[in-house]
Amino acid sequence: MGGHPAERTAAVLAATRNAVPVRVQLLTSPGGILCNPPPWGTLAAVDLTSGDVRWEVPLGRTPELSAVPEARHWGSPNYGGTLTTAGGLVFIAAARDTALRAFDVETGTVLWEADLPTSAQATPMTYRSASGKQFVVIAAGATRGSGPTAAITSRSRCREARGACIRLKVMPYHTALASTSSLRGAIIPG
Repeated sequence: MGGHPAERTAAVLAATRNAVPVRVQLLTSPGGILCNPPPWGTLAAVDLTSGDVRWEVPLGRTPELSAVPEARHWGSPNYGGTLTTAGGLVFIAAARDTALRAFDVETGTVLWEADLPTSAQATPMTYRSASGKQFVVIAAGATRGSGPTAAITSRSRCREARGACIRLKVMPYHTALASTSSLRGAIIPG
């Protein structure tokens, strides 16, 4: 597709004029429980050389099952991706619960966790400020049923994770910053 932006837009519209909107809905029982057996969500590390799964852990909690102790091992459906740092941290907040988590890339152990005002169901990103401080950023909210909430700003205690001090600060419009003292370098290339 070349030419003027309006021509490209017209070409895209012409190519998709027969597209049908699709609504994805989980298959649940009348009580709201997923019909397929757990686990409903996991995070896994795969060795790209051998194809072997190095570790796999349940990811997230299903809020409707908070009264069932075993449910914490079942995970929840996930709607986002991960951010992996060169320092060996895997950040994710894709589950239906409100947690932003940092896992150890070698073991799958949760090293840090903090609750956001609402679930993120998004993929985190990172940037480094002019001062050299690295931040992990994620948008939380705008999911069906989350509704607007007041802008919250808070700071969590410093939590050590693989040599980094991680703090959570929630900003207006549900943008969460996980600031770190050091993530031992930049994002893993690729």
